[in-house]
Amino acid sequence: MSSESSSTPAAAAAILSEAARVLIVTHENPDGDGIGSALALRHALRARGKEVHCCLTDPCPEKYAFLPGAEVFTTAAPETEPDCAVALDCDGSARLGRLLPAFERAPVTCSIDHHNGLQRFATVNWVDPRRPATALMVYELLRLLCAEIDADIATCLYTGVAADTGFFRFQNTTPEALAVAGELVGLGADPSGIARRSAEAVPLRKALLTGRALASLGQYVEGRVLVGVLDLEDFVATEARPEDTDGIVDQLKQVAGPQIVILIRESEPRRWRVSMRSQEADVSSVCRRFGGGGHALAAGCSLEGPASEVVEQLVDAAAAALSPGGAL
Repeated sequence: MSSESSSTPAAAAAILSEAARVLIVTHENPDGDGIGSALALRHALRARGKEVHCCLTDPCPEKYAFLPGAEVFTTAAPETEPDCAVALDCDGSARLGRLLPAFERAPVTCSIDHHNGLQRFATVNWVDPRRPATALMVYELLRLLCAEIDADIATCLYTGVAADTGFFRFQNTTPEALAVAGELVGLGADPSGIARRSAEAVPLRKALLTGRALASLGQYVEGRVLVGVLDLEDFVATEARPEDTDGIVDQLKQVAGPQIVILIRESEPRRWRVSMRSQEADVSSVCRRFGGGGHALAAGCSLEGPASEVVEQLVDAAAAALSPGGAL
């Protein structure tokens, strides 16, 4: 099957219907949308008698360990070649990290994603940036496959939708997101329990790390850009894990005034992962300048160098986006 620059849910359903062995992967540093979508699809395909492997480049974050089936995730690709490999919530092949070779070995590949990245790296690429979460696309796919959506699948899908809409607070909270979430609650998802376990109950180490991020805040471009910095020392001092940074940048958005909020965290000496948020500026265009991407109002990238130089580069790019004629 030749590669398609864009495709339909029917094309994705067709290749999954034909496959007996399926590999499911999502992006590095997996989030609730990628994990929930992967587990929901796994449950549905296994119910149809298929052999399914779910792989992550990084261990499943602790706060999503409650999801039904989360224990099946592995960080090593299966030795047997699948009939089909599916990448979920992944805006570009580079974000598959060390799982990319296993994905590419499959004779047929499928990408299901809601980011606005330009790369189409699979045989079938169902990409729809209008959707607030990949979990909504998986929900549509399961309906096409006539899959029974039980309480386990509903829980996984609801978690994915809730995670990417900030529990229905972000600007991407569409009528579709609310309607499907309502259906999933009717099918067995527990909104209160999911919110408590995945968003509200945080370990002490994350609370301490968040405090350090808040203490590091600096204002730039006449207060229009806010930057927080977490270096390796912060992680050592708080005993925090990389997954504990999830959601911190969204907390920084609560500061009144800035139009662009940036959090950088050191993953290795002089190597920084960057998260950007905005209510109005296209931060995905900013991150693409550094090889990253994402959504218009929520994006990320990676840079190398001393923290001061990385911050300077990001602030200059953010200022350009905020200037007249910039990527607003």
